[in-house]
Amino acid sequence: EDDALTRAIQQFKEATRQDPLFALAHYRLGLASQRDGQPEAAVKAFRDSLAADPEFIAAYNALAYQLATFESYYYPAGAAVRSRPVIDPQTSQTRADESRRLWLQITQFPAAPAYLADRASAFYGLCRNAYDTAWDASIAEDNTAKSFYSDLAYYYCQRAERLYTQFPPDLRADPNTRKNEAAVLNTLGLVIALRVGQGFTFPASDWSCLAFAADEQGKL
Repeated sequence: EDDALTRAIQQFKEATRQDPLFALAHYRLGLASQRDGQPEAAVKAFRDSLAADPEFIAAYNALAYQLATFESYYYPAGAAVRSRPVIDPQTSQTRADESRRLWLQITQFPAAPAYLADRASAFYGLCRNAYDTAWDASIAEDNTAKSFYSDLAYYYCQRAERLYTQFPPDLRADPNTRKNEAAVLNTLGLVIALRVGQGFTFPASDWSCLAFAADEQGKL
C-alpha cells in the first residue's frame, strides 16, 4: 500500500509539472500527501490547487481541515520523510485563524445543491473552532468568552444541521453523510452541555464523534 501511495504521489506531481493549472491534480496530490503523513506538502498542494482554480470549493475545505488538524496529524510508518515539526503557539493560532477564514469563505459560495455538502462541512468546521475556543475559555474561567463562543458554536452547528436536512434523500442516507451529520449532532450536544456548565473531561481537540456507534445501530 505504501508503494502504491508513493507511486500515486509521483504521478500527481508529474501531472502538475506538465500542467501547473491542473487544479484537480494539485488537489489529489494534497489528499495523497495528507494520507502519507506529510501535512506541509498537503497544505502546499491545496494552496496550488486554489491558485489554479480560485473557485474550487473542495480545495478550500481540504486546506481548512488540514490547517485545523495540522498539529495532531498522524505520521504513518511508511512512505516518505518522517519528522514531526515543532509547532509554536503563534503558528498554531495562525493556522486556526486561516482555517476559520477559509470556512467563512465557503459559506459565502452560492447556495446551490452542488455546494450543500461543502457548506455543511464548513459550518461544522466553524462550529468546532468556536467550541474549542469556548472550551479553552471555560478552562481559563473566562465566562464572558465562554458564553460568546459557545453561542457562536451553537449557531454554526445549527446552520450545518439545517443544511443536512436539505440533502436529497439518497445523499443523506449515504454512510459518510450520516457520520458527518452525527458529528454535527454530537458537537451540538457538547456545546449545549458546555453552555449549561456541564463540562466534559476529554479535551476539546479530540474530534472523535461519540454518536457514530448510535448511528451504526440505527438510533440516529
